[in-house]
Amino acid sequence: MALFLLFNGAAVTDTYNYSIPANSNGTFTISLYLTAHTTFDGSINITSNDPNLSAQQITLHVDTSTANEDPVQIPEITSLQGNFPNPFNPETTIRFGLKEAGKIKLDIYNTKGQHIRTLVNDDLKAGYHNTVWNGTDDNGKPVSSGMYLYRMQATGVNQTRKMMLMK
Repeated sequence: MALFLLFNGAAVTDTYNYSIPANSNGTFTISLYLTAHTTFDGSINITSNDPNLSAQQITLHVDTSTANEDPVQIPEITSLQGNFPNPFNPETTIRFGLKEAGKIKLDIYNTKGQHIRTLVNDDLKAGYHNTVWNGTDDNGKPVSSGMYLYRMQATGVNQTRKMMLMK
């Protein structure tokens, strides 16, 4: 199971406890990825430090044990999303969404700009995708702890994000 939490499009590092600054607002995106034939029951609790506001609870029930006839979800924009977990050890999942089918390249670089590994270099269908990086270079050799950059190149899009490998 993997849980991804975005606030205004940016990855939230602590996906289990997040505070919104006073007098602000925004949009949360919660993505829960389960393996096939799994059931998940849980809840999202929303609380306030204002004593006049009561706590709110959103109950979740996801059952992937039955066939899903829903059509593939196509994102409105092509984007590189956050990796989870971050920091990570020994591996992390990188998510991205493609508005249209096409060539995608996803590479890992160190902070000196040196190429470490190519994770994806293929034509993919439109929709949401993910890939896993296990902290090794193109030769299968483990890399050292530190900050790494992952870069996605797709039709008309070139995005880079940071991640931290901690051993």
